[in-house]
Amino acid sequence: MIYERLTEAFDRSDAESAWSSFVRAVFVEIRRSGAKSDETRWLVDAAERLLGSDASKSEFEAMRVEIWQCIEKKNGTSTVIRDVDDRALRALLTVLRMDGDRAVAEESADWIDTVLGR
Repeated sequence: MIYERLTEAFDRSDAESAWSSFVRAVFVEIRRSGAKSDETRWLVDAAERLLGSDASKSEFEAMRVEIWQCIEKKNGTSTVIRDVDDRALRALLTVLRMDGDRAVAEESADWIDTVLGR
């Protein structure tokens, strides 16, 4: 269900704005997931602001590092996805890039459906 909503968001837009439309739909799904921690909600909000700006590649990388540090602080080196906050942050990492084509959107939608659709 999530996969379909996300790919539809990509397909509804023209080529120039398809990735932005997809990312907006991802944020809707992340918010629906019900992340509980203040830190996760803050990171989601900060990432949304970053994606809506003219951020540089280094700013995207810094945001990705901050999210990974949050995950590592919580889980150590474990790769187990433990809770709704882990799922939300891992979904967020999927779209923290400047753009993507249809293939990237499909792959991202599949992963996001896996982690958020549980």
